[in-house]
Amino acid sequence: MSSARFRFLLNHKYLFDAKLINIQRTSFSTTIPALAKAQVKKEVKKKAPAFKQVRNEEKPKGKRSQSSNESSVGKSNPKFYKPKPIVEVEETKPGGLNVDVSGKVYTYPNDIMEKINVFGVPPIMSKEMKIFPKLSWIARDATLDLAKKLDGSKNKPSAETRIVLVGPLGVGKSSILLQIVGHALASDWIVIYIPSAIDLVNGKYAYVKLSSGDYVQPTLIAKILKQIHSVNRDKFAVQDSKTITDLIDRIKDPNTAQTALEQVLDKIDKSSMPVLLAIDEINALYATTEFTSPDHTLLEPGNLFLPRTLLEYISGQKKFRNGAVIGATSLVHKPTLSYALDAALHLTEVSPWKQVSPEIARYINKEVKSYRISEYSKNEAKALLDFYIRNNVVHEDAPTDESFTKKYMLSNGNARKFLEYCSKRL
Repeated sequence: MSSARFRFLLNHKYLFDAKLINIQRTSFSTTIPALAKAQVKKEVKKKAPAFKQVRNEEKPKGKRSQSSNESSVGKSNPKFYKPKPIVEVEETKPGGLNVDVSGKVYTYPNDIMEKINVFGVPPIMSKEMKIFPKLSWIARDATLDLAKKLDGSKNKPSAETRIVLVGPLGVGKSSILLQIVGHALASDWIVIYIPSAIDLVNGKYAYVKLSSGDYVQPTLIAKILKQIHSVNRDKFAVQDSKTITDLIDRIKDPNTAQTALEQVLDKIDKSSMPVLLAIDEINALYATTEFTSPDHTLLEPGNLFLPRTLLEYISGQKKFRNGAVIGATSLVHKPTLSYALDAALHLTEVSPWKQVSPEIARYINKEVKSYRISEYSKNEAKALLDFYIRNNVVHEDAPTDESFTKKYMLSNGNARKFLEYCSKRL
């Protein structure tokens, strides 16, 4: 092979190798995503002709079209939503309840309502009261009768006036008890109000066992004493008020809590003012608690200092110089239903097959009177219906006699059910 031919082939080989290398480099860099990106050409979309835009300042703010309003079920549609009106409710005169408010919906003055709010209301009532802008009640026959009984006990020992309100579920026991609390506050009584006795025995608050064997709830005792002092501050002498404040501030250990409660109750008893002890869900104090002893057995209410103190006043073992003890049963929380209390109040037949704990039996006293709360009368229900209409609770502009009769019959005059049926389209 000639030298010229050799040089020709050699040059073409290098050229071939270079091309091969370039092809490999290209194949290495053109991975699938890269190739896809290279193959897909970016399409330039032509801008479609748009409608003339309205400037921000030209847009009507917060308004919708008429068709949108008609289909809406929100606050903008008056067919489905009515704002809460400001309803004027008659306030009681100084001195509490009287025959002037009989059969009418009423409320207490703001200073009395503030004191009630310090104690709070039963949980079941707090849900119902959210419907109305202010706590309001109807002055029922039972309300005025109990207020009269309370006034009659003003100068008698509390052991002579011990009443427990009973009746079916939702009939209005808690509501009437709260009205009596307001009446006592308006009549310058010292008031101790327990809106939920279940909270005393359901294990909600911390408890400690003392060397004496008693169990105390320091946090709970401090809370109740603060409420008593806040509500009745103007009833105590200046020195006594300062003493009570010091006692509450010193509740740091269990022994101090027990002593503080005893001393405050002693000062209340020594005052010349009548005292109302009002306890809602009172049946919870006559049922086994949810607290446990170190050996994991459930404690009885008598083992806890605060529930035992209340039981002593209910049973008459302790008493205030002047005043009354009024309670109300609750059928909402089934575990706190008490056969012992029902038997003592003659609400159930005594059975030899049902045993009562000796710790509970010692606080059963047949001198405690039951007071049955009945259903609404037609006049009471009509007065409430008118009040519900003015508060936009009823979804009817002008309920007829037929619709009222239907609501009244379906609820059977039961307070809670009547409110429920009034708030529905029936």
